[in-house]
Amino acid sequence: MKRAIVIAVAMALPAGIVGRHAAGQTRPVVAPADPAQSLEVAEQAEIDRMITILKTKDHKTTQLQALRTYRRLGAERCVQLLTAAMSHQDSDVRANAAEALGRIRSTVSKAAIPHLITGLRDSHSDVRGNSADSLGRIGGDHAKIVVPKLIQALQDEDGRVRIRAAGALGGIGPAATDAVPALMKALRDEKGRQRYSPAYALGQIGRPAKDAIPLLIRALKEDKDPNMRRSAAAALWMIGPVTKDVIPALTDALKDKNSQVRSSAIVALGELRAAAKPAVPALIETLKDEDIEVRRCAAMWLPHIDPEAAAREAMPILIECLNDKKAWVRHTAAAALGNIGPQAKKAVPDLVNALNDGNHYVRRWSVRALGQIGAAPANAEGALQQALKDPDENVRQAAKEALKKIRSGRPDFAGAAPKRATTAPATQPKPVAD
Repeated sequence: MKRAIVIAVAMALPAGIVGRHAAGQTRPVVAPADPAQSLEVAEQAEIDRMITILKTKDHKTTQLQALRTYRRLGAERCVQLLTAAMSHQDSDVRANAAEALGRIRSTVSKAAIPHLITGLRDSHSDVRGNSADSLGRIGGDHAKIVVPKLIQALQDEDGRVRIRAAGALGGIGPAATDAVPALMKALRDEKGRQRYSPAYALGQIGRPAKDAIPLLIRALKEDKDPNMRRSAAAALWMIGPVTKDVIPALTDALKDKNSQVRSSAIVALGELRAAAKPAVPALIETLKDEDIEVRRCAAMWLPHIDPEAAAREAMPILIECLNDKKAWVRHTAAAALGNIGPQAKKAVPDLVNALNDGNHYVRRWSVRALGQIGAAPANAEGALQQALKDPDENVRQAAKEALKKIRSGRPDFAGAAPKRATTAPATQPKPVAD
């Protein structure tokens, strides 16, 4: 069956892929009579086609063509072709193959791990970096094999590879606990931007990285690089308030001279939820910050820590944010008002107006907020009835659920924040000016 599929695939290849070059022209190969030789020709043609894809300089084109090949041949065959390409003489082919292997999430990905580990020793830094990235994506279930190799890669001569090796260890998460000492060493020894990745990776490993907390607190308080201070704040909330020093350190960072560091500290405290209640007085002060983004950030995250304080102090700013030019600010404000719960009744007219917003995320989160706030003026229920006819399916479903909550008289206001947070970095923070 396998041979039949491979031969069928080869027959479907474009003219010129299977061929020989003579006198500048392409001449078709005549299939040998021997079935084994026919299979060999077909498989070589398939490899040649994959190599052609991987040689493409346009990254988007490479990814698209590789995806089409994946859909046509399946995960197992793609892994076989890509691992074969890891030995190609062209470093671009090897680098693209290493990256593509990390994009295949399948049980057969295990077969790629030895080839990617070999890629960590490649002579070309792009191959080493892409191999590290891919091991971080698919190596979590094989941490005992992968983690020691990535720890070794933290000593790579190229700083960019070291950054990516640290990021890969972070991507593996708690299973990379054995890497904590090496990442702490990298955090102490590296210079400049190369320190951000180890810090963030320690956060991704989580509570098993608690020994790094003193080092991260020192970076948050003393480091001259604002991006390093932001990375430290993010790492501290991901590890959690496992020591008594975490909340005070983040609270102190609310007075940092850099506005983005202040915002990052607010997000970190917000992510810690009720554990950050001791910081509420300081957070209320940030509602008066000179920087509007810091004020917005505080208003949006305060409800996660103390809904009552948010209702008293943050609601006017959140209502104002419903009219912001940026759609993500509007829908995050709506979500925050919903998280305040029934105490946010004053915001109902503004949330009703937001149901006419041109952005479907804003409409959806405004609908949900009305449901979380609960019993509301009659016009709110009428607006929700209209939302049942919204062109967006998610808005219609949210309206149905909101009406059910309001009519039952049992509002559920333990809402979740929308996916995009004000400054919580999904990846490492982008550079900012000090």
